Amino acid sequence: MKISLAWVEELLGSKIDASPAEIAGILASLGFEVESVQHYKQPTGIVVAVILEVNKHPDADKLRLAKVTDGTTPTTVVCGAPNLEVGQKVFWAKIGAVLADGTNIKEAPIRGIKSPGMLCSARELGVGDGQAGLWELPESVSVGQSVGEVVKLEDTILDVSLTPNRPDALSQIGIARELAVRLNIKSPLISIPIGSDHHSLAFYPVEIQHADCSRYIARKLEGVNVAPSPLGLQARLIRCGIRPINNIVDITNWVLLEVGQPLHAFDADKLEGGKIIVRRAQLGEKLLALDGKTYTLDPGILVVADARKPVAITGIMGGEDTAVSASTKNILIESAIFSTQIVRAGRKKLNLGSESSYRFERGVSSWSCATGSAVAEAMVA
Repeated sequence: MKISLAWVEELLGSKIDASPAEIAGILASLGFEVESVQHYKQPTGIVVAVILEVNKHPDADKLRLAKVTDGTTPTTVVCGAPNLEVGQKVFWAKIGAVLADGTNIKEAPIRGIKSPGMLCSARELGVGDGQAGLWELPESVSVGQSVGEVVKLEDTILDVSLTPNRPDALSQIGIARELAVRLNIKSPLISIPIGSDHHSLAFYPVEIQHADCSRYIARKLEGVNVAPSPLGLQARLIRCGIRPINNIVDITNWVLLEVGQPLHAFDADKLEGGKIIVRRAQLGEKLLALDGKTYTLDPGILVVADARKPVAITGIMGGEDTAVSASTKNILIESAIFSTQIVRAGRKKLNLGSESSYRFERGVSSWSCATGSAVAEAMVA
């Protein structure tokens, strides 16, 4: 599990007066092995630019020439990113910039054309290892802003190994709690926001037909706007090993990492019959899951269903047919407690694991179930 020290310090409400190596030693003394420590510096000399034109490179099929401006003189930069589009706002590392890995940017000819800097992917800014393409910026950022004004990227990530008997520590809050006790830091750890003025909260009926689900909280939120998440949220997800999708899905993953409670968001308008049913699967039922594969189910597997069909494999993965998309307007957020045994049985039978199943197999609490649901509601804009 990856832990962000910047995130932990936000939860604690104070800086930790110890070096990353000392914090790793403290966690080891508490029974948590720290397998690696990775420090990310804030890149410098990088600004927000807008792409004015895109033209072919005369001597390279995979390269293009992007005319960009940061509010001053338009400049042509050579770029090989696949998602280069006119009107797009991107990070431009100008000559003299320093990337996250310490690389100094100099003017250099690329296939015969000088490039005064480079347009940046998230990876080049120290956010993840496999992010292809330019890091696309929201319209809200202003051309000419520095990267530090847009998103804070300095952080230290600890890769922490936990034993199966410590599900209470499988979150940023869990590790923050342990450090707070050991370092005598008084902190609320998290303030639980209740309600939001940005959307309508509607009642949604739930029918639980099996004891392997001891609690199910369903919040239907109407009038949501599906869009990319703020860059800071995306950066933390990526560094903790989760790929950003959109603001709704990202919020559920944020809660999983922060609180330790797996959530799932359905497109409420794609649910049939006006209610959620938690039941055993029928023999031969099928579900097209979010990983793009179709799974054949049986009564040994617990599912979340609408009035007609399964829409999720409980505690493991949701279905593609009810997934949140760019056209979604109303969502249903699931926060539940499923038995460790039923999730483990389903995961083994289907050979299908996830971040959610990892936590459900170890156990989640009534506190995380209620807290995670409330936090997600408040974060949805």
